[in-house]
Amino acid sequence: MKKKSPLSDETRTVASVMAALAETEELAKLLGRDLIPLKGVVLHARELVPIARGLTDVDVLVRDADAAHAVLSRAGYEQRETIDAVARTYRSPSGVVVDVHRALFRDGRFRLSATGVFARARDGDVLSGLSMDDRDLVAHLLGKWVNDSAIADARGREVASVITQLTRDALHPAALAFHLGDVGMGRALRHLARVLTSPASDRALRRVVACLPDDRAAPFALRIAKRLAPSPLGKFALGETLTRSSRALIRAGLSRSARSRRPR
Repeated sequence: MKKKSPLSDETRTVASVMAALAETEELAKLLGRDLIPLKGVVLHARELVPIARGLTDVDVLVRDADAAHAVLSRAGYEQRETIDAVARTYRSPSGVVVDVHRALFRDGRFRLSATGVFARARDGDVLSGLSMDDRDLVAHLLGKWVNDSAIADARGREVASVITQLTRDALHPAALAFHLGDVGMGRALRHLARVLTSPASDRALRRVVACLPDDRAAPFALRIAKRLAPSPLGKFALGETLTRSSRALIRAGLSRSARSRRPR
């Protein structure tokens, strides 16, 4: 009997993207306008990233996490153990891992609120449900990069690529800069522009950075971030203000301490 050849990496990647997109549509049927798709599924649906970037889960933002939990539980979604304060993790009936967020960030470094994101959202164009405003899409990706690493890695380059593509189309650099400043991410954007070296990304980023409001304390914060990232101190220096960053760092430390004391 001839042995079946294993699926190629490319086939597995495409299959993971298709499964995630299909799962997002199922979630939209269940939750309707109380759901906004996030991150990878949005980037793939809008063709802002190459197909080679696979997906391991689906992320969505919901208006009411408890109401969403009731709907998903009735539909056969199984909640998994999670320690994230802003998201619940489920396994769907089709086996896809789904992270359901009630907020976008768990500390107070940034001011990108779920309420504001829903207020600015529009009817979905490539995915069902609501679609995130382009400015919020960039802000969320930027904040996630800061949380995860804040160094010149693949995800940082991905954020820069998305900014390049969106500002080349309908999103004006000044509008994006104003919004990032308004939600406390001006320093995060300045840091991204400093650590990346790609000429194409550099031009687009610098156009947006040039439109940011003045920030006299930014050079000091950026020196800390460049020297210490990806350590927590380096990443937290990129909050809206050093005071806000310090408070967020203290809260994060207290949260980790409380989790470590939980019985296992």
